[in-house]
Amino acid sequence: MWYAPVKWMLVFFDFLWYLAVCGLVLGLYPGTVDGLTPMAALLNLALGFFCIFSLRILLGAYRFILRYAGASEYIHLILIDFIGAIIFLSVRKLLPYDIIFPRALSLLTLNLLGALMMRLSYQYIYQMRDRHNIFERFALKLLRWVAGVDFGEEQVLAADR
Repeated sequence: MWYAPVKWMLVFFDFLWYLAVCGLVLGLYPGTVDGLTPMAALLNLALGFFCIFSLRILLGAYRFILRYAGASEYIHLILIDFIGAIIFLSVRKLLPYDIIFPRALSLLTLNLLGALMMRLSYQYIYQMRDRHNIFERFALKLLRWVAGVDFGEEQVLAADR
């Protein structure tokens, strides 16, 4: 069976997003309920990274090409993160420093939201890369001439999407 190579740049950007989310949820978010220490934050950061990213790599979330991604790839990512979240939420109880459930859930959901946001943003930018350039205007004029009908530019662009 042939597998596409892992897109390590995407892993890197996901990791940067994960660090930002961890900084927000584990560092800046005030909480006196769980008494979060720097050591507890680091342990939970490492555990979350291992649970989420190892599953994403092993189950192929970093193997598809973003500009051709469809709903099935996004559902695949959501399911992988759901499995990783169950593992993280189960294993975190074994740590000597546990974080409360809402904080753990916030960490996981914000990470998934950012991963989806990056992928959808890339796909949107890729699809809109030729918008309002000379070739698009030529194609619209050609379509108007061939069809003999004056299509509005927005209607033609909407049909392409």
